[in-house]
Amino acid sequence: MTAKKQKDFPYDVFLSHSSIDKPWISNLYDLLTRDGFEVFYDKACIGHGSNIPLRVLEGLRDSRYICLAMSPEAFRSEWVRLEFSKAIQRDPDNSSGILKPIYLRDVDERDLFLVNHCKYIDFRHKEEFDDRYKELVDALGKPARPVFREAEVKAGTLPLNNLSEAQISRNKFFVGRKDLLFQLHVKLAVSRKRTVIAQVFAGTGGIGKTQLASEYCYRFGYLYEGVFWVNADDAHALTSYASLAPYLGLDLPEDLKPIDAVPQVRAALSEKKRTLLVLDNVENVKLAWGLVPGGGCRTLMTSRRKDFPAAHADIVKVEELEPEAARGLIVSRRQDIVISRNRKTLDRIAERLGHHPLALELSAAYLGRFKDVSLREYLRMIEEVPVTDKKSPISGEVPEDATGTRYRLDVARSFAVSLDKIREKSAMEVLSVAAFCDPDAIPIDLLSDAAGISREKTRKVLGKLNDLSILSYQKTVSIHRLMQEVVRERIGEEKGKSAVQRLLAALVPHFKKATDYRNWAKQDQYGRHVLASTHWAERWKLGEPTGFLSNQAGIYFRYRALYREAEVLFRRAVEFGRTFLGTTHPHFAAYLNNLAGLYRAQGKYEKAEPLYMRALEIREKIVGKNHPDVATSLNNLALLYHYQGKYEEAKLMYKRALEIDEKALGKNHPHVATRLNNLAGLYSSQEKYSEAEPLYKRALEIREKILEKNHPDVSTSLNNLAGLYYDQGKYSDAEPLFKRALKIREKALGSEHPDVATVLKNLAVLYQEMGKKTQAERLLKRARAIRKKTNP
Repeated sequence: MTAKKQKDFPYDVFLSHSSIDKPWISNLYDLLTRDGFEVFYDKACIGHGSNIPLRVLEGLRDSRYICLAMSPEAFRSEWVRLEFSKAIQRDPDNSSGILKPIYLRDVDERDLFLVNHCKYIDFRHKEEFDDRYKELVDALGKPARPVFREAEVKAGTLPLNNLSEAQISRNKFFVGRKDLLFQLHVKLAVSRKRTVIAQVFAGTGGIGKTQLASEYCYRFGYLYEGVFWVNADDAHALTSYASLAPYLGLDLPEDLKPIDAVPQVRAALSEKKRTLLVLDNVENVKLAWGLVPGGGCRTLMTSRRKDFPAAHADIVKVEELEPEAARGLIVSRRQDIVISRNRKTLDRIAERLGHHPLALELSAAYLGRFKDVSLREYLRMIEEVPVTDKKSPISGEVPEDATGTRYRLDVARSFAVSLDKIREKSAMEVLSVAAFCDPDAIPIDLLSDAAGISREKTRKVLGKLNDLSILSYQKTVSIHRLMQEVVRERIGEEKGKSAVQRLLAALVPHFKKATDYRNWAKQDQYGRHVLASTHWAERWKLGEPTGFLSNQAGIYFRYRALYREAEVLFRRAVEFGRTFLGTTHPHFAAYLNNLAGLYRAQGKYEKAEPLYMRALEIREKIVGKNHPDVATSLNNLALLYHYQGKYEEAKLMYKRALEIDEKALGKNHPHVATRLNNLAGLYSSQEKYSEAEPLYKRALEIREKILEKNHPDVSTSLNNLAGLYYDQGKYSDAEPLFKRALKIREKALGSEHPDVATVLKNLAVLYQEMGKKTQAERLLKRARAIRKKTNP
């Protein structure tokens, strides 16, 4: 029988060992894999539910060499004996060198006699490990595939795709963490499996998870076809994920809602042979896991969650820096400081700052910026900073525990020293505002307006803060969550309230026209900051503009079909109205009405009705029974009854609302068109087509005359009139109206908005009746996908 050639063996080496030696063997597996060898290691190659004996025999057959880890336990293991016997069968006198024994611990001479015909490699002395490992590699010969090496190229020449756009630049002062980087390299880059492979860097805030992930991208990015970075916290995940589309060659509509882009982006990532996706700062595991692609795409996550489910991915815990790395980081910007001569002082600084990367980064930036400050002087300054381990009420949402408190104090010490050196009131003003924003992608104009300083001065201040690593300033501003907490504690509650009120006031102008879809692209930049700032306003029970801003931003989120965010803001508006305006104020009625509308849109009718009733009662009492606001409440309550099949109650309210608006606003007002449209819909539900058609047509005529041709309300009239024709079997009249309605909604709302799904379903049903089965199924499939994603 012809002997196998090297290329005929799927594996270079089979690792035979006892269970007690698994930790040592696991390390050897990582090293061999890193250096390009295909290794059969039971933990890596035998999955759950596999036929273990069969897989072992296959591994023995398919491996070029069998590496026997010799220890007393190994020679007593039945598995090792089986594996040893198979090696003997293949090469009785080991003339081909198939058996490669490695000596781990002293064994009985009788056991050693079994391998006396083989040359073994002695790993018993730890200090000789590197030499012995090289000896083993030489004995194994050339690996089956190329060895992966770190790229020695300049940043920017790697296929790092959106890292610069995501403001993820390489930290040229990165130190330490070699073991973690190597471990990640083996798990992600080396494996050639086509299954989902995900790794998680988990650890407390400021411990360096993002920096570690960034360094991995820049160091090993050359191994991938593409490297993509997503800010995966709750506020940014979908938007950041959708922004990958252009880098993947996807030409999606500019106004496409982020959640609608997810399936297409995930599919495009899955089709790549070898890509890396980084999901940074994961908070919602279920949400993040829905973004993880399959195929050849590898996923790396970072998360502060201590309870990250291990079932989802391999967890790598990130701890404080080792002393050597801490020393290197502190002096990373000071070439004049020799570590060996200042070892004790550096160790004292590192100890005082808890070996915490964020705190040490602040110290390094300070020493690099102010080179006249000696290490001893800096040590004295941080030791003199007055800090308390008592957590103040302003500290934030970080869980209370000993580790979190200690790290907060570490950062507070180094931050205080850095800030005192700037000595500019404007710097603290900017930081005070940033501390209550969402931590990422803060617009510079928002900071400038809220801080009350010019754009030019704001940029200068941001430059200084960036130089000291207090925040990151590129196109927009980002600030670490732990840094936000430290700033909030430093300024105290009263100054914090002032900063939040100024921030709210700066946000209001951006949401005055929340229902105008043309403003949505701009509002996308500010919505997350409304959520963050109104959280603090609610917590401190601050007055206006909390209610107005929460309500307006809630309307924006509702129209964007981001129902969870909309509900949070509407509920805040209602609570504000109840606390500050009173339960008979017209604004309070408006807030109730909008929250009810959200519930109605979600089909939560039992929650919507009492809110609608209360809003109607308040309005009738305050403005009288013939005011347009009363007509709005009547119309909304009628819609609710209509959806519930209470037709008579709905008809009376629709007619009364129409009568009020025609008298108060005129017969060609958009509100009148809405009332006509809704009353026509009721008649259509009752199959009173002759009564419905003229109302639909009149509503469409008003809207086309007053509104722009691509306004969503025009689409609504077209869709409803088409539906009326469909119900009467007038398919040729219905089809062009449905198509025009769909085109308008896709352009105005995004191609997969819930309202688009409504028209898709209607057109699909029409095609089914017309015998166009293929077209109908395609549209129905798309409509179902949209509903599944947007239904909370």
